[in-house]
Amino acid sequence: MMLEIARLFSREGHAPKRSLVFLSCDLEENLLWGSRWFVAHPPWPLERVKLFITAELIGRTLGDLPLPAVFVMGGEHSRGLRKLVDGVDHAETLEVSHLGVDLVGVRSDYGPFKGEKVPFLFFSGGEHRDYHRPTDTVEKLDYTRIAQITQVVQGVVQEVANAEQPPAWTDTPEHSLDEVKTLERITGLLLSLDDRARTRGKNRLSDSQRFTVSNIHTRVRQMLETGELDPAERPWLVRSAQWMLLTVF
Repeated sequence: MMLEIARLFSREGHAPKRSLVFLSCDLEENLLWGSRWFVAHPPWPLERVKLFITAELIGRTLGDLPLPAVFVMGGEHSRGLRKLVDGVDHAETLEVSHLGVDLVGVRSDYGPFKGEKVPFLFFSGGEHRDYHRPTDTVEKLDYTRIAQITQVVQGVVQEVANAEQPPAWTDTPEHSLDEVKTLERITGLLLSLDDRARTRGKNRLSDSQRFTVSNIHTRVRQMLETGELDPAERPWLVRSAQWMLLTVF
């Protein structure tokens, strides 16, 4: 994806207003060592970095669910950045779903940049059943999906690289009901697929997992019915999302 975006920009014949840096970090799985080293030893003042973008697991979907979404995290820390992402053209078969990065925690190379208050975006399809296993083989990748997500990322880079005003960090993240809608859809899909599996005598979820997922689904539906996002509900939302990441996917 990174090489393809570099190729797309190189063939345009003219440079954008801002410089683009294509950075490949090593040792992400070892405490983000590569990105931490870069941030600690930047080749220029770090405040010159107007936006950091990274992506992981874009070739498959979360838990291999029939959910054609790419999750975009980090936009809540820069006013207008989510709107900019939404304005980029993308394939009709791809859904661009925003989530707060607090729902997943620091799980990629955006961590050191976030710590220095550099605006960032993290694109991810989410973990799947072959994550970190030798069964995560090349034929399981959806190359059309990878191309579609690459198009979105390239469009975001294009917009920010030529914008009059670059993204600016905000300490107060802006959350929306769209995040709750995403969790409602994910939990609803899990329960629906588990129902089908149980009719064939094969559970997709254990009884304890189903109980908790069902409770999460009910509560997020109630939150959507009120039409308001109560800040006091945020810690529960974070715990619920992280529980699912750790135990379901």
